[in-house]
Amino acid sequence: MYAFALLAAPPPAYVGPGLAGGRVMFWTAGRVLAAVQPDLDLTMLAEETTALEAVVDHDRVIQELFALAPVLPLRFATVFSSADALSEHLLAHQDLYLARLDQLQDRVEFTLRLTPVVLAPTVANAAEGRAYFQQRKQQYQQVQDRQQQQRAEQEHLFTHLQTLGVHYVLEGERVHLL
Repeated sequence: MYAFALLAAPPPAYVGPGLAGGRVMFWTAGRVLAAVQPDLDLTMLAEETTALEAVVDHDRVIQELFALAPVLPLRFATVFSSADALSEHLLAHQDLYLARLDQLQDRVEFTLRLTPVVLAPTVANAAEGRAYFQQRKQQYQQVQDRQQQQRAEQEHLFTHLQTLGVHYVLEGERVHLL
C-alpha cells in the first residue's frame, strides 16, 4: 500500500489523481489517517522512465493535500506491506503524529533563497606599474566591502526574524521559514 502523507481525521475532500492517474484514498486508524494509493503497481517505481514522473506526481499530491489541511509528508516510495501493517503503524504512533500535526496547524512554510550580488569587475584602464597595482587593490577592497555588507544584511535579516518569533532553518543559500 503506497502512502503519500499522514493527516488528522476527518479526511479532506481531495479528489485529485495519484501516481500514474491512480486514485488516492484515505486509510483511517484511530484519529490519524494516511493518504494512500492501494492499487499501485510497485514495479513502476523501479523503472527509470516512470520513476521520475512518479516523483513529480508524489510531490504534487502532497502539495494539493497541504493546500487542504496540515500534513506530514512521507518520502517517495513509502510502502506498507498491508492495510493491517499501516493500521498498526498509525495506531502505535498516533499520539506523536497528532502532536506534530497540531504544531503545524495555522502555519505555513516559505523558502527564501539568498543570492549574493556579484559585483561586475571593472575594466582596468591602461595603467602601468604602481598605478595598476593601486587600481587592483581598490577593486579587491570594493569586493571585500560588498561581501562584508552582504554578511551584515544577512545577519540583520536573521536577527529581525528572531525578534518576530519566526523559526528558520538555514540550508546553504536557502532559508526555510517555518
